[in-house]
Amino acid sequence: MTLRPHVGEAAARSAEAGLSLCLSPLLLADPNGKLVLANRAAKRFFALVDGQDFPPLSALLQRHLAKPEQLSELRLFLARPGNRSLCLNLHNKAKQPHQMLLRQQPLSAIAPDLAAQIAPRGGAMLLQLDDVTALVEDFEQREENTHADALLDLLGTNMSDLEYPLGALRWMADLEEDELHDNPQMLRRQLRSVRKASRHLVGMFDNLRIPAQGEDVGKTELDVVRVLVLGTTPTRAAHLIDRLRNEGLRLLFRAGRNAQDVLRAAQANEADVVLVDRHLPSAEAEDLGKLLEESGHKLPMLFVQEDSAAMARELRQAAHQAEMVGEGDKVWRRLEELALRDSLTGVLNRRAFERFGGQEFDRARRYQFPLSLAFFDLDHFKQVNDSLGHAAGDRMLQVFASYLQTATRQSDLVARLGGDEFAVLMSHTDGAGALILTQRLRDSVELHLREVLPPLDPEPGVSVGLAVFPEREVEDFSALIDAADQALYGAKRAGRGRLSTD
Repeated sequence: MTLRPHVGEAAARSAEAGLSLCLSPLLLADPNGKLVLANRAAKRFFALVDGQDFPPLSALLQRHLAKPEQLSELRLFLARPGNRSLCLNLHNKAKQPHQMLLRQQPLSAIAPDLAAQIAPRGGAMLLQLDDVTALVEDFEQREENTHADALLDLLGTNMSDLEYPLGALRWMADLEEDELHDNPQMLRRQLRSVRKASRHLVGMFDNLRIPAQGEDVGKTELDVVRVLVLGTTPTRAAHLIDRLRNEGLRLLFRAGRNAQDVLRAAQANEADVVLVDRHLPSAEAEDLGKLLEESGHKLPMLFVQEDSAAMARELRQAAHQAEMVGEGDKVWRRLEELALRDSLTGVLNRRAFERFGGQEFDRARRYQFPLSLAFFDLDHFKQVNDSLGHAAGDRMLQVFASYLQTATRQSDLVARLGGDEFAVLMSHTDGAGALILTQRLRDSVELHLREVLPPLDPEPGVSVGLAVFPEREVEDFSALIDAADQALYGAKRAGRGRLSTD
């Protein structure tokens, strides 16, 4: 790169020299996507040679993309510059794949003089690539080792009791005693144990009332339909859930913010259908449909309708027609619903929250990132039950849980701890951020509850207790729970309808 003579030329050259020494690969591009500078680490990773013209930034990254199915995400990432991040599989010059975290930000925020030299009118971009291969592999290994164990532990069994694949559950459950005698005596005890566990699980599956092949899905209770909603607000999303529940649908709603959220949910099989609301511009909705088609993900996309019955019918059909998962994954989804979810609200139950929250706390302590825990309690909930009946109380709990789900991030854990107490665990959120987010959430959800319920005296309210790690010197997740519980008690003692951190 040749710098133009300028008052800030010395400062620009100093910034360029500093960036060149950075251990992580750095790429600098002008507003047109032309690669104008690569530091030493980037030249080694991408095999760039001094004195030769650099390829465009997009072409360089596509050439080193190890997973072609991530191309749509990469294009979307580069098309919308700003403070954004993306994890991609890239191979280096030796064709070795690496998990790389790409982080882009305006160069003017890091080196304004250098940015002015590259693009006087602004728009120069700095792209930093951090190798997170070891971190991702460690995380995936921990998740693989704990997910199945967690589910089976919550169900009261373990893998030693299930020595055959899940596809053989029915055969094992139907195994007769005389058939056991055909096996060597040393195996009979183990087989009886496996049969007992198989019958236990098969009995749970039978109680789910799964529609038979060809059965009218409109007349049968469905499993939970996992909906990722775009272009909506928490208040409107809560109203949508209320309408669809009145049509007999069991829903798990999460809010997505952009197309990247949708693609991630599709790749991880975290949603059955995308529901697009009115606040998403039609052009973005059209682009999203094209991205899903190009990526090969069979994730249906529907639009919010005023006719609740018609919308519920389309959601049912889309959820049943989506060929997203294999039979083994469907079995695990039913296990998750039974073991992890609160049956009334669809959020995590207490046992699952404590299990997964403990894992998240261990990660926060190991990698030194902040973790915030908020406890929510519905003020005067007994008054709702006494005045309006338990059906109204159940609806209030469902509305509250739905609001929490749609107002929080996909990475946050939302759970019902029991009765009218709920929790939200926010990873990578420090005390200042958690205080702002939780206060805003408390105010808005309290207002929403008062809008959807008939007038009551006293009015329903929301009290919140907040505890943050590592600001609170706690040794484990149980201690963090105790701290949040004490803070909630402080909010109640101070008059309710407020947030407390003490």
